[in-house]
Amino acid sequence: GGGGRISSFQDGELSSSVFLLHLCHALDSGVVNWDIVTPGATDEEKETNAKYVLSAARKMGCSVFLGWLDVVEVKPKMLMTFVGSLMAMERAKSGSMHMHIRSGAGSKE
Repeated sequence: GGGGRISSFQDGELSSSVFLLHLCHALDSGVVNWDIVTPGATDEEKETNAKYVLSAARKMGCSVFLGWLDVVEVKPKMLMTFVGSLMAMERAKSGSMHMHIRSGAGSKE
């Protein structure tokens, strides 16, 4: 299914990490193994998913400044920092690719 929607960084839905995993997947489709993602219905599932989303973000090259408990406990400022870090990483990645393409466009060898 889809990643759903959240109303704010205080939305209790974030505690399952499923939304954040969908966000990571949207930025890098190969980073999330959906076979090991749980619904996040229990505290144990939430912990597993939270640890996994932070691992996935690191794998993507994202700087991670929060712990899994910050995700499970829905700490709004920490979650906003995490999403901002994902956005910055994506912007830097697409910007460097754009610069590379642009710098190579006019060269003829």
